[in-house]
Amino acid sequence: MSMLKSISVLIGALICLHSNAQEKPENLGSTINATFAEIRPTISADGSKLFFVVEGNPANANYKNDKKAQDVWFSEKDENGKWKQASPCPSPINGLKNNGVFWISADGDSILIRGAYDGDKVGKGFSYCTKTKDGWSTPVKLIMDGYSQLAMDQFSGLSMNIDGDVMFLYFSEEKNNPINDIYISKKAENGNWSRPEKLDYIVNTEDYDDIAPFLAADNKTLYFSSNRPGGYGDYDIWMTRRLDDSWTKWSDPVNLGGKINSTLWDGYFAVEANGKNAYFSSANNASGKSDLFKMTLEPWQQAIPYVNLNVAVVSSKTKDTITNALVTIHPLGQEDSTSTLEGKDGSFTKSIEYGKKYVVKGAADKFNTVADTLDFTLNGQSKSLTKNFILKEKIDPALLDSNLKFVNSTLAFQDDEGKLVLPPTITDSVSIEQMGRLVKGDTVSINNILFDFAKAELRQEAMNELDKIAEMMKAYPKLTIDISAFTDDIGSKEDNMKLSSARAEKAQAYLISKSIDSSRIKANGYGEDRPIDSNATEIGRQKNRRVVFTLNKSE
Repeated sequence: MSMLKSISVLIGALICLHSNAQEKPENLGSTINATFAEIRPTISADGSKLFFVVEGNPANANYKNDKKAQDVWFSEKDENGKWKQASPCPSPINGLKNNGVFWISADGDSILIRGAYDGDKVGKGFSYCTKTKDGWSTPVKLIMDGYSQLAMDQFSGLSMNIDGDVMFLYFSEEKNNPINDIYISKKAENGNWSRPEKLDYIVNTEDYDDIAPFLAADNKTLYFSSNRPGGYGDYDIWMTRRLDDSWTKWSDPVNLGGKINSTLWDGYFAVEANGKNAYFSSANNASGKSDLFKMTLEPWQQAIPYVNLNVAVVSSKTKDTITNALVTIHPLGQEDSTSTLEGKDGSFTKSIEYGKKYVVKGAADKFNTVADTLDFTLNGQSKSLTKNFILKEKIDPALLDSNLKFVNSTLAFQDDEGKLVLPPTITDSVSIEQMGRLVKGDTVSINNILFDFAKAELRQEAMNELDKIAEMMKAYPKLTIDISAFTDDIGSKEDNMKLSSARAEKAQAYLISKSIDSSRIKANGYGEDRPIDSNATEIGRQKNRRVVFTLNKSE
């Protein structure tokens, strides 16, 4: 038996094991579903916004001309997490007889709709719309090499990955042929899209219909609908995974099982960025021809979860976003994997994978760079996170030394009015990297120097940060450093005091090993005193297991 077939057999067995434990699909209710056909849900990354298609509703724009006309409807969740009453989307989204929204960007400000709009003409294809203060913008045609020549039948659609640079389509190359296949297209540097290439016959079938692909936020897990053999009846939802960094090798498709699929029509699958919450359309137990349902997926059905990160870079003086800002992100310790985010007026959005730590930096001309380390290795994280980077304007280095003063043995600087000001507390690693005015005299809590439960051993990321401290102390030989270590509240106070002292001494010993004179370093442990977060959760306890540095004037 081949490896791929072995995997398929194993997953098939898992379907049986999990089918009894899995909850039933949840009908989205009367604010979404009615006595018509609700299909093609398009969900935002954080699960708060929903576009979907309704067929045959008298409220549809072209219902009088065609009783089966399809319009896009929209709903969003209220403050209690409940879906508001859905309503038809305004123009220009519903400008055709049959309309659809196929993708929504991670920030919710862009969508992809049916129809290649070119002025007053609408051809075969797709267009972008962006959100404005007055609604949605005029559609802009998506340019794809060869699409109009390849896609010959009226039944077609697509989904785009969350980053907006890879697209999966379905269509038939033969007119009036009900058999569709799934294709892939990639975004070129000029913003256009490559000629669609058909996936091989691991994913597609020669004699059956393969439609409605959806690529999850992990860029690896592809869901689609098909009436191929091996299902429960009619169309079922299937899953395949990308096996390597190419887009050509896929695992044998696996049916998602009998809790999702039925003997009736099931299709148009979509998943939130968290990889767990799925939405689909089904005729099973529907109030009309089909309804929209939500399902919490079993682990074997899930894509790798992602969190939607929103970043704003703000001026500390004006409180406005900085339009020329730049944001970069990379997994901790993997600077060679740095990504530069594309922003709009100082705001940036990216979906990042759970299970890792990330270093995120905000920078702009004439401002000090600021960064933070975000820890997504723990369970229970939010599926959407907003991070603000507040940048301070740089001071002319020529004025730096003359402006430095000491206040109670702590370095301070003169502000624009000549007043002595203590630098603010810095809580990120990149501020240490700057080795400029703002680090002198600061109390510095470095996020990367954290410890595992009940241990005093330095992690590799902690060593990386201590290397930066050592470089700074070599650059400023008159500075001394106090190291303070803290624990969570698990265990006795006596044990925690000993543990925190051991942690501080470990950091001290590491700096001494980097040729920093021991007389310049003091180490103290404070146990579970002075927590900075709740000890009631693992996330809070992890933050409390920390090391803090205070930089002072040498005697």
